Amino acid sequence: MKDLASEHGKILELDRHEMEELLLKNRVGRLGLSINDEPYVVPVSYAYHEGKIYIHSGRGKKTEYLEKNPRVCFQIDEIYENGSWKSVIIYGRAKFVEDFQRGLRILFEKFMEPFMGEEDAAMARERMENFLSTVSGIRSPPSEGGGMQFYVYEIEIEEMTGRQEVR
Repeated sequence: MKDLASEHGKILELDRHEMEELLLKNRVGRLGLSINDEPYVVPVSYAYHEGKIYIHSGRGKKTEYLEKNPRVCFQIDEIYENGSWKSVIIYGRAKFVEDFQRGLRILFEKFMEPFMGEEDAAMARERMENFLSTVSGIRSPPSEGGGMQFYVYEIEIEEMTGRQEVR
């Protein structure tokens, strides 16, 4: 860790291992997008897997921005009771995950399995596999009122920095 100056506390750079630990530990980050000089930042749930960030979205402003400009900034942080914090900022490119089933499995493992008992996780995994055997690509799940399109994106990391303030 490299020491940086701060009025409030000691600012330290996080190494790659520390940044990855923070990414693996958390589940919500902020996605920064921009088109035509119009910035847009939105909180998103994510999974960090094999050096990439995976996010999901229904059709909306995020997908519109990503279609026009795949360059993104992604940020996560932790803030502690004493005012200390850790933060990771990533610059990269987002692309639609062609292997929709793989993308959903990655997100499922991050968001569902850790919070379920072994039997519930096995049953949920079986249901998910049954669902995935019937779909591929962009989804429009059947429902009475039509359906919502569902997208999975992966962010290829081009640059990643991390800092922490220790008080």
